Amino acid sequence: MLIKFYPPFDFEIRHLEMRIEQPTTVLQMLQRIGAEYTGFAAFLPAEVGEEAVRSRILVFVNGKVASLQDTLFDQDVIELVSPISGG
Repeated sequence: MLIKFYPPFDFEIRHLEMRIEQPTTVLQMLQRIGAEYTGFAAFLPAEVGEEAVRSRILVFVNGKVASLQDTLFDQDVIELVSPISGG
């Protein structure tokens, strides 16, 4: 799968190709990235839950907002976006 990181998550990694063992959920993917990249781990909330994660990271899978329990597949394109943006 291809994972695209947008500000502020892109300071350590911009794009990441990740092979996954199926089934893998969105939550498991986020935890795996956090384990490998400490800068990204700082954005993960201590409390694991939809609301806690979405307050810090919006996850899109193939252009649609994903839930933490959604199953991911190798052909998916994941985008990690900050829930707050200005303009």
